[in-house]
Amino acid sequence: MKKLLIIPLLLVSLCTAGIYSRVLADNGLAVRVGIYDNQPKIFTDDNGNPAGFWPDLVRYIAQKEGWEIEWVHGTWTECMERLERNEIDMMPDVAYTEERDENFDFSQEPVYVSWSRIYSKEGISIDSILDLEGKTVAVLEGSVNFIGPDGIKTLIDAFSVKCTFLVVDSYTRVFELIDMKEVDLGVVSKDFAYQHQTDFNVVETSIIFQPSLLYFAFPPESTLKPLLVTAIDNNIRELKTDGDSIYYQSLKNWIGASPIERPVLPNWLKWMLIGIGVILLVLGGGTFLLKTQINKRTKELRESEEKLRLVLETVPHGLVVLDPEGLIMEANRAALLMGTYNKRDLVGNFYLDFVVKRDHKKAKENLKNALEIGFSPSTEYTLLRKSGEEFQARIYVGLIKDPSGNPTGFVTVIEDITNIKQNEKAK
Repeated sequence: MKKLLIIPLLLVSLCTAGIYSRVLADNGLAVRVGIYDNQPKIFTDDNGNPAGFWPDLVRYIAQKEGWEIEWVHGTWTECMERLERNEIDMMPDVAYTEERDENFDFSQEPVYVSWSRIYSKEGISIDSILDLEGKTVAVLEGSVNFIGPDGIKTLIDAFSVKCTFLVVDSYTRVFELIDMKEVDLGVVSKDFAYQHQTDFNVVETSIIFQPSLLYFAFPPESTLKPLLVTAIDNNIRELKTDGDSIYYQSLKNWIGASPIERPVLPNWLKWMLIGIGVILLVLGGGTFLLKTQINKRTKELRESEEKLRLVLETVPHGLVVLDPEGLIMEANRAALLMGTYNKRDLVGNFYLDFVVKRDHKKAKENLKNALEIGFSPSTEYTLLRKSGEEFQARIYVGLIKDPSGNPTGFVTVIEDITNIKQNEKAK
């Protein structure tokens, strides 16, 4: 009987030894990490080396924790299928959705925030979701901006728009198809467009949608998951508190983003920032989301100040918060750079001081409309830089309320459209 027991024990020992040899290869924890091509966030460079924002973070954490990283390259769909089969230990750059949460586990600490935009071929005018009627749209297979709860498919279904989707395996292919005029439109992430828009003959539309918080994702049955999640969360949390860390160095290097001041948020500003998160969901001419989706995302944003700060640090549009009387209470970095101001120039001053006089009446009416109905549609204004130079901007105004429903101020989302206007005149 004892001999019979020895056999299964030996089998268990052999299996354990196999796992142990993988986990502790070269005296380091062997971690298999998925990688796909989505420049500048994550990709393989011309020398075959992993590069971009996410690989920088992985390498830093691996060195600190004593991990040996094995990069496993594939398309986005291949990587997610490998993650589901436990063939890789973690996957960077994954947007959270309820559907994905059923198949994967996520780190607790959000790493980055992104959103998507529609691009078109030359010669067509796209101002709203309704303009997609009858068009052919290239999308990335399995991407959250295609089939996610706030993705393009959800948007066109909500408004009974009929268009044809062409599913491809990379954002590069999306831009290639637009450039060759084989499709009318394409959907890509903001960061891919930031890096590659000028490499292709594509036209930026005003439709921005589907903001997403990005995380590391893990196979739920992985024995390494608890250790990996704890290490990832602790390191990301620590890196984000240091403006000189590899986190911010890599953001600046690959994406062009810089850290902003990280003050303790007063209660009134927390609720205003929650409003900003809601407005980002509907930002862009003609971009619409269902009210239930907006309410759901608002609740999620309330749960974490860190998520709100992350939005502020990476959003490319100017965000200016006003009190009920129109005094400027807060402005993000993009707003300051847009007008070449510092924060002291704006905070505490009346918002009309930065609008040309001929647009004062329009600005007052839009603020009144926001107070009455909760928002004012995107409107074009002429604003003033610190030097006195005028520039064109598109501004959306939203009303901010506290948990009791009382108005506490306004938030304005400002997009500099100077280049758009100059291009229109040049045509």
